[in-house]
Amino acid sequence: MGAVVPVRHARHALRVLPVLGASVIEIGPVAIDDVPVVLAALEVGLGEVIIRTADPAVAAAFAVRVVTGADPDLIYLDDPRVEQAATASKAPGVSVMATTDVLTAAGPAWFRRVLEAATSTAVALTLARPHLCDTRDR
Repeated sequence: MGAVVPVRHARHALRVLPVLGASVIEIGPVAIDDVPVVLAALEVGLGEVIIRTADPAVAAAFAVRVVTGADPDLIYLDDPRVEQAATASKAPGVSVMATTDVLTAAGPAWFRRVLEAATSTAVALTLARPHLCDTRDR
């Protein structure tokens, strides 16, 4: 699960969203004039970062993943419904990315709600109360 943020929110997003459950943050679109701001944000950031740009000069400025076009590994959601995100997150090898509109509409607990909805109840019970799931001799 991840989030898409504009450059102006990059610094705050890289500090806060990983704590709320985002494992990847996409910043973009990034123009050449934005490079110093984004590089400064990366210094304080946590977690994986993707830079979105159409400019090869911008792409060359970063040592993180840069996306310049469509990427089949990224699924963008503009609908805050938890069920849609939970279903999308089950696809192997993809990152589900919430747009700024989703985060604004759904609030900061959206990542937690999606992760809970995507986790089977058996796994959740095992993690929460492993002693109840132990079927060995009692």
